[in-house]
Amino acid sequence: MTYTVSWYDTEKTILRLDIRDKNTWDAWYVAVDEMCKELSTVSHRVDLVVDDQSGMPQGNPLPHLRNTLSKLSKYEHLHTIVTVSEKLLASPVQVMTRLAIRFSSFTIKDLRYEQTFEAGLKVINAQRKGSQAVSA
Repeated sequence: MTYTVSWYDTEKTILRLDIRDKNTWDAWYVAVDEMCKELSTVSHRVDLVVDDQSGMPQGNPLPHLRNTLSKLSKYEHLHTIVTVSEKLLASPVQVMTRLAIRFSSFTIKDLRYEQTFEAGLKVINAQRKGSQAVSA
C-alpha cells in the first residue's frame, strides 16, 4: 500500500502517515480522508508525522496541498506536523507546503522537517514538554 495511516501510540496522540512506493494524488486524497476520520475520533492534542520515503505524486502539488490544508484546518487539536524524509526530499516539499499555507486559511501551530522518524518524535516530545512548562 502506498499510503498507510495509523496511530503511533495507544493514547492516540501521534498520527502517522507512511508514504511508500509510487503514489498518486487520488491515493493521497484517500489517505487525507482517512487522517481526517482518525482526527475526528479524538479531541485532545494530536501531532502528525508524515514519513515520506517516495516524494510527491506527479503534477503541480500546490492545489493538492491547499486542499489538504483546508481539510486538516478543521481539526483545531492538530498541533504539529513533522515531515520526515531520509532522502532530503523535504526541501521542495517544504517550499510547496509553505506556499500552500500562505495562500490558505490554515493556521498551523508548527511545521517541521526532519530526516528520521525518531528525530520527528524528539521534536514533538520537546514541544510537549515546553507546552507543559508554560501551562504549569
